[in-house]
Amino acid sequence: MNNHNKDKNGYGKVAFWQEAFINIFSLTCRAQEKMLDKDAR
Repeated sequence: MNNHNKDKNGYGKVAFWQEAFINIFSLTCRAQEKMLDKDAR
């Protein structure tokens, strides 16, 4: 694979952190929705 070139110019790390941030954001959104559902009942 071509991962070495990606890391050299920093693109690989940016994409990794961007993906991680999106994953965490979606997880927190789901957790909040579950809590809201519990409160609504």
